[in-house]
Amino acid sequence: MNTRKIKIKLFEKPDSKLEFVKLVHRCSDLGLKGSKDLCDQLWERPGTAQIFDTRKDQNIDFAKKFRQELVLLGGKFHVNGGIEFERQFKLLELGIGSHSDYTEYIIDFLENNFDQQKELLTFVLSKFSIEELISVFEKTKTKEKI
Repeated sequence: MNTRKIKIKLFEKPDSKLEFVKLVHRCSDLGLKGSKDLCDQLWERPGTAQIFDTRKDQNIDFAKKFRQELVLLGGKFHVNGGIEFERQFKLLELGIGSHSDYTEYIIDFLENNFDQQKELLTFVLSKFSIEELISVFEKTKTKEKI
């Protein structure tokens, strides 16, 4: 994975589209028009993902800066990529992570890889006892009453 790549998915629009475009422009290799086009695509089709390269600077982690400033804009996003994400992924690959680290990674994976959700969920659910499956079923049943 290229540590300069950022993948962003917009779920709820931020308060200011203009500030969102400016943030993408400040933290990416995109020009102003490219930043606006990327933001327009996210704005028009919430739930779709866009990928861009962050600026390259030895002293600044633009992926981290992007995530930090994005929170200030409001809205709901899912962002991964960058040096911090790559480090976390490598630690998990080495088996160095807490239960919550693995859980968060798998949830992020499921949110962003719809085509592989069924396969992974089937694998995970096959590890449950019948009692655990019934418990999960009971939780879904209350939300899916016909």
